[in-house]
Amino acid sequence: MSHEEAVMRARELIEAGDRVNSRWILIEILQNDRENVAAWRMMVPVAKDKTEAMHCLRQVLRLRPRDPWATNLLERLENPARRDPNEDSQVIFRRADVPMT
Repeated sequence: MSHEEAVMRARELIEAGDRVNSRWILIEILQNDRENVAAWRMMVPVAKDKTEAMHCLRQVLRLRPRDPWATNLLERLENPARRDPNEDSQVIFRRADVPMT
């Protein structure tokens, strides 16, 4: 399976609620290809915690410095003033709608 196919499979698993297996697929991809922006994006909603989600977002921004999705999400996680007062940081990255590009 190509990395592109594996990322698509990981996305399908996330949509089906299987974050554990999705995470393992993405980790395997990133062990072989640290420059795979799609895999870094997909890691955000399956991150084990806020710190890991922020690391993944920073990797997306390393690869695509002006990425609006990653910039906005990272700002919301880093700065509580940028989010709804009732919005939990865990919910922010767990429910992140990951763009395909």
